[in-house]
Formats: sequence, C-alpha cells, structure tokens
Amino acid sequence: VIKSYDTVLSLDLFKNEEKIIDEELKKYILDKIEQRKIAKMNKDFDTADNIRKELESKNIFIKDTREGVIYEVR
Repeated sequence: VIKSYDTVLSLDLFKNEEKIIDEELKKYILDKIEQRKIAKMNKDFDTADNIRKELESKNIFIKDTREGVIYEVR
C-alpha cells in the first residue's frame, strides 16, 4: 500500500531499492526490445504493443527516446 502511495504521489521513497538484473533477464529484455523495434519498422504495431504489454506484466517498463529505448525494472 505504501509503495502505491509513493508511486501516485511521486515521492520516490523507495528509489534507493536497487533491482538486481541478472544477465538472463537483461538478455530477455534486450531481445524483446529488438523484436519490438523490428515490429515497429514493419508497421506491425499490434505486435509492438503486445511486446510492451508483456514486459509491463513482468514489471519491466520501456520508454522510447531519441537515443533509443530505455527500460526500468520495478
């Protein structure tokens, strides 16, 4: 409950909690980002959206930036 209030109010009380990302998880995330990139290049936006949703269901959030896609594991 406290974490949901923290998120809603953007207090960042839990910001110092580091999420450990092992090599297997990192590879999975980067593979999904690459699959999404290819889907977007092919104008297959349904697949791209489904990949984003799949990642979000695993608490992995991606953001498209000018420099490329960044991700955060929560």
